Amino acid sequence: MLAVLPAAAQESRDAVPGVTKDSIKIGGFGPLTGPSYLGGKLAMNGAEIVFDEANAGGGIFGRKITFLREDDRCDPAAAIAAAKKLISQEKVFSISGGACSNAAVAAREEIEKAGIPWVVLTGVHDGITRPIAANIFSPALTSSIESAAQIAYAQKRGIKAPGRHRDARSWGRSRYDPLIAMLKEKGISLVADEEMAPDANDATPQVLRLRAANPDGIIVILFPKPAAALLRDAAKFGFKPLLIGQSGIADPVAFEEQVGMPGATSNFVTISQVGIRPNRPRSTNGARRSRRNFRTTGCRSTTCSGRTCAGRG
Repeated sequence: MLAVLPAAAQESRDAVPGVTKDSIKIGGFGPLTGPSYLGGKLAMNGAEIVFDEANAGGGIFGRKITFLREDDRCDPAAAIAAAKKLISQEKVFSISGGACSNAAVAAREEIEKAGIPWVVLTGVHDGITRPIAANIFSPALTSSIESAAQIAYAQKRGIKAPGRHRDARSWGRSRYDPLIAMLKEKGISLVADEEMAPDANDATPQVLRLRAANPDGIIVILFPKPAAALLRDAAKFGFKPLLIGQSGIADPVAFEEQVGMPGATSNFVTISQVGIRPNRPRSTNGARRSRRNFRTTGCRSTTCSGRTCAGRG
């Protein structure tokens, strides 16, 4: 996408927002604070590593990429404000952002209206990319596609009486609604239906109710923190059904460390967007660059204040 920009920019450079003779300004928004901050922070760190590699190679036709970050805290109003700031005040060429589905759906109208390219980070709600817009792109599966994949895997494993455990917010609802519709079409009924808050540390009540319902599998629609609590508490009570996750838990290695209990993840599988195994050279090189470039707190650049981080975070 960026490679075709300079030819058009040569004809009317002033008409292209965020582009000068030596730079291209890209904006990002997502959670940098709050319980879901890693979903935005780590994804934007990864994007910035790619931008740094491009800059080290001379940039895009000599133009270096500048990346500006905005914190939406997974809040729809904050996401709208972030999009407006990046578009109207910072005048970015494109946006790479949207980690939380509810926030990304809310920001869509502003970005679509502006017509600038938007590459979605990790948000999967169908409403982010449907209906199709010419300036919106996503590398992720939509929530309905993932729900269908969870059901297909459950059927492949012979599960006939599934339970379901979901996030209580709109992110969970975006997956829950198509999941329930698909189960109904297939004549499958849930034997249990539980919810957890995104910052929950204890799943004891939910585990006990699920165990009493005796499902032969559980479809998990949770972010890593509550999902880790679910698996830990299930293991404590000797409850070991097959648990089928989704891309909200996209890094099985990191998730196993977060669960922190040997054997607790032995019956857990998940849909992952991570296409490179942790021990592959490309992955280890990326991890090395991440440790080198990013501190555990704050920003590497000198322009870090409030909700905006221009540079590292």
